[in-house]
Amino acid sequence: MDLNCQTLPLEFNRPGCGCSETFRVDTDIIVPDTKPDILRILDVSSHAYIAKKDLLAGHAVISGVVCFSLICLGDDGDKSVFGISGSCDFSRTVEGEFINTDVSVCARIDVVSDGCELINSRKALLFATLQLRLSASSTDSLNPICAIEGAQVMTQPVTSTVKRFCEEKSFTVEDTSELPDSKSAVCDVLCKSVRLGECDYKSVQNKLILRGNLFASILYTSESMIESAEFELPFTEILDLPGLNPETGIMLDACVGNYDIGIDNDTSGIRRMVNISANVTVNISGSECISMSVVTDAFFPRKNMQCEKRALKLNSICATRCDEIYIKETLSPREASTIEKVCSVTGNARIDETHWSGDSLKIRGTVHASMLYISLDGPDCVSVDIPFEHSLEVPEFSGGEVCAAASLLRMSYTITSAVAVEVRAAPKLCVSCEKSAELTLVTSAVLDDSPMPPRPSVLITFAEEDDTLWNVAKHYNVAIDELCAANAIENTAALKKGEKLIIPT
Repeated sequence: MDLNCQTLPLEFNRPGCGCSETFRVDTDIIVPDTKPDILRILDVSSHAYIAKKDLLAGHAVISGVVCFSLICLGDDGDKSVFGISGSCDFSRTVEGEFINTDVSVCARIDVVSDGCELINSRKALLFATLQLRLSASSTDSLNPICAIEGAQVMTQPVTSTVKRFCEEKSFTVEDTSELPDSKSAVCDVLCKSVRLGECDYKSVQNKLILRGNLFASILYTSESMIESAEFELPFTEILDLPGLNPETGIMLDACVGNYDIGIDNDTSGIRRMVNISANVTVNISGSECISMSVVTDAFFPRKNMQCEKRALKLNSICATRCDEIYIKETLSPREASTIEKVCSVTGNARIDETHWSGDSLKIRGTVHASMLYISLDGPDCVSVDIPFEHSLEVPEFSGGEVCAAASLLRMSYTITSAVAVEVRAAPKLCVSCEKSAELTLVTSAVLDDSPMPPRPSVLITFAEEDDTLWNVAKHYNVAIDELCAANAIENTAALKKGEKLIIPT
């Protein structure tokens, strides 16, 4: 016999809609004929971006480029400082059941570490460790039972955080600026970089308004010295996101893609104009929280009822938390030489380990800082790894699966003595967490017309350890209210081991 069962649609994310992998790339670089031999490599920096993303059934092919910049000390009479650059293409095949041509997949690539090895005075080996992260929006649905007319039901509130979309948007920020009056004209660019500052956003119907700043910097040689300059590029972008509304939960992950910084002459023919063009990629996930009560167990008093159940894993929390921290370290020059001038301080940040400690997420990481300076012996560079530890108090995330990333918002320095420089760094730590809840749902229920077995006129039982009113009533197939009335107890009462219970017949 069919029962009157009330159902409601429940959407949920399919499990495993994301992955991460780390890999190494390397390439050789040859010194151009216009540059002198290399005496020593002072510093190496790198930047990676994704150029192409091909989605197929069950896997994705991600292609991109790693760009390297080397600052070298020349093996000539003047021990000149010069820069050379190179690049390396990469292509990775990432497998995942969540990947197919109908699903929107967001991808991000970050440099974890880099380095170089001088092979000879005209050739160097460059290498970098990259982290590739993929995430997608893939949902499923079912119609769980919320109520069964005439039956005794056990219900449980459930919350499912559903990704409504996972979109990747890109835009270009361009600007032309003149070097400040205090800076000399550019002879040769040693290295260049573009980093993303803080971003904020506002959600409106079907659109996201994104505001932020890019910081472009160049390290260069002028006629008599090594100099640096930084330029701030504010931007405002309106991104089309169908289905977005002000109530949609947003997770935003922005990074700098390919960029170029070129030097041109001003109206007087002096190399003082800086042309900047940078591509910004934004991965945007929109989520909605669905809450309802569902039937997890049921029986029909004095009748045979058959229930079908299904085990389900729901993402009850899917969110991002970010913190900005401050660390500092003292750098000293090599071989006890004295510092005449600091030319630049650069660095990058990475996460080394995360683990839960109660309701706190413990994060360990490293900021790799490099300082290019001028001493009495000439140009030189010193590097140091600055470890950091940070705790995020996130009780709602506790025990969840964590994906953490670090970016360096800014660096600064103060020369404290002729042999010491205090370097300060502000890494931003972003943590994405998914916490799942497993439960068993009743998906269908029918009555069996077969007769119930006869019962004695008086039935008495004694509660076992961990017995509840629910499992006693279900075992003897009587309504909980009847069981409580027969024993003069409240329907919220806890049973004690050995407690005498009269079972209504």
